[in-house]
Amino acid sequence: MVQQQAKAIKKEQKTEIKTSLKFEVFNFKSRFFWISTALVFVFSFLIYSNTINHDYALDDTGAIQQNLNVKKGLQGIPDILKMDLWEQSEVRLGYYRPLSLITFALEYHFFQSAPHVCHFNNVLLFAISCVVLLFVLQALLGNVHQFIPLAITILFAAHPIHTEVVANIKSRDEILSFLFVFSSILFFIFNLQKKKPIFLIISFICAYLGMLSKETALTGLLMIPIIYFLYSEEKLKVLKLFPVIAAIGIFFLQKSIFIKNVMIPVDIINYPYDQDFKLPTSIYLFVLGLKLLIIPINLRYDYSYNLIPAVDFNNPMTFLGVIILIGGGVFTLNRLLKKSILAVPLSMYFFAIAPGFAFTFLRGGIFAERFLYSAALGFLMFLILILFNILKRWSDQVKNIQLFGIGAFTILLTSMYSTKTFTRNFVWRDNYTLFSTDIKTGENSAQNQRHFAEQTLVKAMEEKDSTRKIELANVSLKAFEKSYTMHPRFAESYMKTAVIYQLILNKPDTAIYFYRKTIECEPTKILQAEAFYNLGTVYQNNKANLVYASYCYNQSLNFKSDYAPAISATEALKKMGINTLLEPTGNSFDENSANRDANYYFNLGYKRASEGKYKDAIVAFQEALNMNPNNIDALLNLGNCHGMLGNYQKSIEYNDKIISLNPNEERAYRNNAINYEKLGNLELSKQFLDKANALNSKVNLPQKNP
Repeated sequence: MVQQQAKAIKKEQKTEIKTSLKFEVFNFKSRFFWISTALVFVFSFLIYSNTINHDYALDDTGAIQQNLNVKKGLQGIPDILKMDLWEQSEVRLGYYRPLSLITFALEYHFFQSAPHVCHFNNVLLFAISCVVLLFVLQALLGNVHQFIPLAITILFAAHPIHTEVVANIKSRDEILSFLFVFSSILFFIFNLQKKKPIFLIISFICAYLGMLSKETALTGLLMIPIIYFLYSEEKLKVLKLFPVIAAIGIFFLQKSIFIKNVMIPVDIINYPYDQDFKLPTSIYLFVLGLKLLIIPINLRYDYSYNLIPAVDFNNPMTFLGVIILIGGGVFTLNRLLKKSILAVPLSMYFFAIAPGFAFTFLRGGIFAERFLYSAALGFLMFLILILFNILKRWSDQVKNIQLFGIGAFTILLTSMYSTKTFTRNFVWRDNYTLFSTDIKTGENSAQNQRHFAEQTLVKAMEEKDSTRKIELANVSLKAFEKSYTMHPRFAESYMKTAVIYQLILNKPDTAIYFYRKTIECEPTKILQAEAFYNLGTVYQNNKANLVYASYCYNQSLNFKSDYAPAISATEALKKMGINTLLEPTGNSFDENSANRDANYYFNLGYKRASEGKYKDAIVAFQEALNMNPNNIDALLNLGNCHGMLGNYQKSIEYNDKIISLNPNEERAYRNNAINYEKLGNLELSKQFLDKANALNSKVNLPQKNP
């Protein structure tokens, strides 16, 4: 009987990792300690070393190149401490992350615009953060097996999901946040081990710096009370946690003082998910993130509208996500209460994944790979500990099977990860390489199409060979067309399309059309200013339209009073005695233009309609439609003109045609609501109005099986 009980106990010990959950004491005289530290640093640095010579890419433009406070160097730091992350881009999202901007300002002060210096520092900081991570894992898991912390850290450093963070300079906020959070955890552990208050002070400083790096550091700092609960033999003392709590409190107080008037933009590109679909879509994205951690292929810089359509709870991945969240939450709580070592990676994973989940659930925001940066650690810790637990069953039969098994698994997985990471790094070389690579999997992303088109346009503008220039311009036009077809109010795409027609293809009528489309979409003030200025230059090239050019320049200054090009142009026309503040009723269109394409006739119809000559406008719009049968704007204006003439049934026909071409065209539904009201059919009028209002709130509708 005693032998049977002994066997049962031994069997139980082999099926679950049993540990007293005591911290491993650092042995600074150990050769393995220093070898593993050196190995982690060198490996973490080398795997991203091929990014050092890269250029600026993606958000680096707004965070560094166009950030006036960053470009002031040391003098800009006081202002950086008072500003929203994207305030220089005229956006206030409530992101208070001054520390990374301060490092950019320091780099700019000493090295000016030197992206290779910034990339070097990103790689260096990443390598240092991996060493700090190794120390924390040695304290937490070293008594399970000394090789486990090294295996987890190497896998973390190699995981391809980190390429967006390390290869993109702007994402230094993520690296700094991780570095200071784990430094805070490390010194908190030192305090528990050695009972020296100085370690709590350093932990407080690191926690504060982590919060200044990125607000999501809060979820990482939540691991401190978890570790305190799991590992400390003493009775829990709130006083021990006070420094970290104080760091968080001071940060949020500081943020509340400096960051006010937060405005979440009505931006379908970055906030595409409507109220009814926020929760199921956030759960869907949670599963997508887990999938990318398990199989990190088809990585992308962009997951915006409408690459991942909204889903409802009928979607299989959403249903799977609910099961994982509920099951995982219950299991994590169970492990916590039993003080199991598995509670560490599970808590870390769910804490780390929470901000990305909340971004979609609370704001309707998109997914990004950087949301998985810290979550990858919890995932890899859990993976290695489970493998160790499985191998422990055969430890009596095969000596050192745990060491060899984890070693072989780590080497194999690291090799696969490293290959993917090293090759993915090259994609982040510059904007054109990034956008042209990811467009292969981003056909359905309006943002990716726009970015690719913009970088192709840059190449077209630089091209000396006229034939090649036009070829590149046409490639750019096709991508812009795809982007604004997916998102009909994509002002940025209309703007650059107009630039192509104005500066490369020399079609001023078409350029006017697209500049007007830009203005109609009500973009940011700077884009409005630029669109009106460019429109003015088109009119100024025709000497007969100087009055209208003056009006456009003044409009540009109404949106951005310090817009230098518009100031110069306005002053030049003032010297000629031309200063138009109100929109002229004439001379805004050259009816004698030799280039009579579809856009010429559209602009002619626009002019006739503005003059109240609706019958003449119909003739012009019809001619534009003959040349381009699917021109939604021509159809819309034909319908409007017939409506103004009382031909409501004819107007309905044109709007129905629009709806057949684009079921999400809000204006057609709204126009039909008016038409049916005029005809006395109030029931149909209400149906069309309700549909228009629904589309106005969000255009991204759910799909059952995306």
